[in-house]
Order: sequence, then structure tokens, then C-alpha cells
Amino acid sequence: MLTELKSGDYLCELITEKGDKIKASIPEVFEKESGESKEENLAVIVNRFNPEEIKFKLESNFDNKIWEEQAQACLGCGTCAFICPPAHVLIYRMRNMEKKEFA
Repeated sequence: MLTELKSGDYLCELITEKGDKIKASIPEVFEKESGESKEENLAVIVNRFNPEEIKFKLESNFDNKIWEEQAQACLGCGTCAFICPPAHVLIYRMRNMEKKEFA
């Protein structure tokens, strides 16, 4: 894992055995830590949306035709459910409804 530091250098965190082997094979590339804190250099993520507003928009657009259009391009890979909690809930509910209808 690399974290850019304010000095322009990078903090390298080795988290796998493979990373340790790379470091051992080229130790001259790695220097001792500068003492800069990783936490001081992490990006600050600002919440730029209102969860209640999103809830309202999702609920008020549940029957919007755009979902049918989007479904036509769906590959069924599940990525939407991985990155979007409402999609996960929707897919879970749809699967349960299908089981009840066809059981």
C-alpha cells in the first residue's frame, strides 16, 4: 500500500509475503520511515449528500421507467449490489418474491 506524504515521498506498507520478498530483493529502494504519520496524509472524504433526500428520491422513483431501461443492459453480475446498499436490498427482496411466486 502506498500513501503519498506531504514531503513528496511515499510511505510503503508491505502487507503480504510477496511484498516482503520484493523488499528483500531490492532493499536499496526502501528507506527508513521519515516519521510522518500516515493518518496526517490520508484524503479527507466529505459527505456531500443528504441520506434522507436520497431515500425520498429512491422511493418516489421506484416505478420510474428508467429502471426497466437499465435492466435491459443488466449482465446479472451483482456489482450494483456490491457498491450500492439499496440495490442489494432490492435484489434480495426480488429474489424472495420470486421464490414465493414460483414455490
